[in-house]
Amino acid sequence: MEKFSGDIKGYHNLGKFYLQTAEFEKADKILENAFLLKPENIETVINHAEIRMRQGLFEKARDDLNEALYLSRTLRDSINVSGNRYDRQSTRVCC
Repeated sequence: MEKFSGDIKGYHNLGKFYLQTAEFEKADKILENAFLLKPENIETVINHAEIRMRQGLFEKARDDLNEALYLSRTLRDSINVSGNRYDRQSTRVCC
């Protein structure tokens, strides 16, 4: 497994590649490394939710998305899920 020594973007890029090629187990392992580097990274949590949605694990995906919303409130950030933007109050901002 490739190591990107502290570069979370490398993990995200490789994880997204595996996600796009439907190699969900590999994508999940890569995202585990990203979690270790920066557990509060919203993009990592959302990518993990997408893996779970594609695997049909909708309840687990929902849990991940709820975690992303919690983090967005905590970090005062907005999140994008499938092209929809949500702010820290969990209100849809735009499409």
